[in-house]
Amino acid sequence: MSFNNVQLPGFLVADLYRRHLVEDYSAIPKIAQPSEPAPIIDKPIQFLGKNLKQFLILACYANEVYLPEAQLEFLGNILKACQLNLGDVAIVNCNSQEVNFSNIGQLQPKYIITFGEESQIHADFRTSAFFEITNKNGINLINAPKLELLNQNTPDGKVLKGRLWNSLKQLLNI
Repeated sequence: MSFNNVQLPGFLVADLYRRHLVEDYSAIPKIAQPSEPAPIIDKPIQFLGKNLKQFLILACYANEVYLPEAQLEFLGNILKACQLNLGDVAIVNCNSQEVNFSNIGQLQPKYIITFGEESQIHADFRTSAFFEITNKNGINLINAPKLELLNQNTPDGKVLKGRLWNSLKQLLNI
C-alpha cells in the first residue's frame, strides 16, 4: 500500500488541517456594540419649489406627485396675491411621504400652511380651527380646508377664500 492510496477518516483530516481548512471564529475577539442605537437619518423630503422664503405648504393628494394642475394654478394665484411665487415656497404632498415636526427641520420653515382634512394632515400640524394662526415650535402655522373647497365660485367658496386671505395678510404682514 502506498501513501497515494491512504484513506483517512473525516475527523482526522479536519484535525490535521484545523487552521487551514476550517475557520475558527471562537478565537476572534468580539467587537463591542454601541450602547446607543445609531441615529436614524430622515430621508430628504421631496418638494416642489425652491423654498427661498421658508414657506412650507402641505397637502394630501393620492395619485399625484404634488398637486393636481387646477389646484396648483389656484395656489399660484394665492401666492401671487401674497407677492410670492413657487420659488419662495416648498409644496409637499403628505400622501406620498411622512411629514412631521421631526423631519421638517431639513426645510427650516418659518411658515406652514396645510390644505386638507384633519385626518389627512399629521397631528403635529393641526390647529384648533381653520384659518387660525398658531405658533408651534417657533413656526407660524395655518390650517385650511382642501384647495378644491377654496377654489369654488360659490358663496361658500368666496367666504373661505376671504378667510384664508385675511389669515395670510396677518401672517405675512401684508
